[in-house]
Amino acid sequence: MARKKWLDIYHILRDRIIDEIYPPDGDFPTNLQLMKEFEVHSATIQNAVNALIRDGLIFSSGSNPNRRKVRPIPYRSNRRGDFLEEHGDLGKEELFDIKILYEEEDLPKGILDELAPPVLYYHTKQYRNDILIAVTRSYIPSVVPLKELREMLKQPHAMIYDCLKLLGIDPVDCQENLITSLATQSEMRDLDLPVQSSVPIVRVVRRVFESDGRLVQVCYMVDRADCYEFEYRFPLF
Repeated sequence: MARKKWLDIYHILRDRIIDEIYPPDGDFPTNLQLMKEFEVHSATIQNAVNALIRDGLIFSSGSNPNRRKVRPIPYRSNRRGDFLEEHGDLGKEELFDIKILYEEEDLPKGILDELAPPVLYYHTKQYRNDILIAVTRSYIPSVVPLKELREMLKQPHAMIYDCLKLLGIDPVDCQENLITSLATQSEMRDLDLPVQSSVPIVRVVRRVFESDGRLVQVCYMVDRADCYEFEYRFPLF
């Protein structure tokens, strides 16, 4: 067997976890077993194992740090046509930042092409089984009193579309664009991924409209593709 680098071993082990060759909640091989299988030094195996731990794919079991188990991969996100109900399966959501942006220079260029300040910026993170699986950045124009909306969204378990409805906006139409690729360095930082990992992500750009066609939200989402299954349902005609 040709000697493998730790990153090669990491990819092999990660694929085995995703394919459930190592079943969820099952024992993960010891370093000694992996050293014998791949015929490499202990440091090489430890580097691969450390990357799996950072990715949240394995964890120490009990008092013996050398015994590890496979963490169940959190999945799925079902988007079943009614985007207003999609948040029910996202696990724990954490409000990371929320503020009103009053100046054009505070807004990304892509947003300036569609929305004019003031704009409410709403940044959240979603976790499952203590793994960060999605980051969302929403921009909402002044279709409602933004200060009132900001205070509503600060409340525990607040749902953005429910809050908009309470303020007189009826979001009825959703357009989404999805692109799948490997995470960029900034997306790795957003998702707390190790720099040398190769986790696939799905970038989603969402635009939500009121019944009169008015744009009421532009939202950028980055989801870990290994933690989600995207399912859409829509009428043919």
